Amino acid sequence: MSYRLDEFAAVDIDAITEFYVHADRRTAVRFINDIFNSLALLQANPRMGRLVEGSCRRFILRRFPFALIYKTDEIEKQIVVIAVTHHSRHPGHWQSRIQEEPAEYLLAA
Repeated sequence: MSYRLDEFAAVDIDAITEFYVHADRRTAVRFINDIFNSLALLQANPRMGRLVEGSCRRFILRRFPFALIYKTDEIEKQIVVIAVTHHSRHPGHWQSRIQEEPAEYLLAA
């Protein structure tokens, strides 16, 4: 299974990395490595994270106080990362990022 970061998750990772770069570049590299290692684990076992909201799952990073919020797209065979969230942040702040399935409209003839 492959993975994809939605645009908000990519912004989250950039912001967190930038924060760590200012503190210590090695810490920033360790953070990115933790993200990639976590994604590799999820690719092998997409249901590894705990269900938190609907079909969304939460996977806690090993070395940093962050979690990946993701869902699986069984049709595309992808893990879609919705957010990278800090443990002390309001737990549901990412819920507004979940997009509803596109509605199907029937055209009247």
